[in-house]
Amino acid sequence: MLTEKQFDVLSLMAEHVDTSISQREISKLTGYSLGTINSVMTELEEDAFIAQKKIQPKALLELEAYRVKRVVFIAAGVGTRMLPI
Repeated sequence: MLTEKQFDVLSLMAEHVDTSISQREISKLTGYSLGTINSVMTELEEDAFIAQKKIQPKALLELEAYRVKRVVFIAAGVGTRMLPI
């Protein structure tokens, strides 16, 4: 089970799987402090989700459990604000 911060870091790293992303860039994109990112990266290395600052296949499998598979949009009302359209 991933923490919210671990999930945020791993999902960002999964988006940049082909390129290397620095901890400063991760910090800027997630809004977490550099110290927080450093500790999260250490936790992820201990769990073998990342190695040498690259995401591992084990992490991609872990993220798969969080993937949205189905979405239902529910809309209600008359929609009078869309009347000119």
